[in-house]
Amino acid sequence: MRSSVPQVKRRLLSKLRTRNRGKYLEDHCFEAIFTRSGHSDSVVPKYFVGKRDMASRVIKGEWGTEMGIAVGTLTLHPIPASLCRFRLESGDGFNIARARWLSAGAAVLDEVQRRLWSWRFFKARFATRKDYTRLYQRRYLSDILSDRESKALVMYERNLLPEDVRFYRAIARSQHDGCIHP
Repeated sequence: MRSSVPQVKRRLLSKLRTRNRGKYLEDHCFEAIFTRSGHSDSVVPKYFVGKRDMASRVIKGEWGTEMGIAVGTLTLHPIPASLCRFRLESGDGFNIARARWLSAGAAVLDEVQRRLWSWRFFKARFATRKDYTRLYQRRYLSDILSDRESKALVMYERNLLPEDVRFYRAIARSQHDGCIHP
């Protein structure tokens, strides 16, 4: 009997447990210990000592297999919010390579449409703004939404850029403040 891909993936992930612990030091510095146990009985912890630059939000540091002995340097850059919208979706028949290509293609297409200011892009943006402001007004400023509408609002907040969400909320609040209630 053959196992499906999600079952095999779950089984592998359950075997690769990770335990993390650490502490903050002064001046935005920290120490972290990452321990991963795999198929063998050996457990090799990875030590990381780093500092977060508050201006650029970049984390720079050194890592090693023993505390105090650096093997290499590590730099972690934050992911731009515009790329977080195109997350990999898992499901039945999940293929990580295909999902990555679809995600990259969607990100490039969105960027091209934003730069070219196509009519299709503006029509979709207007419809999205109108629907989001209506749902936001109902949910946060007056009524309770149905399950379907709540899921749609969460989907909009997940897929829209943060600056678009803030702009749409400001529009919804200004429209709501302009209403006269009996």
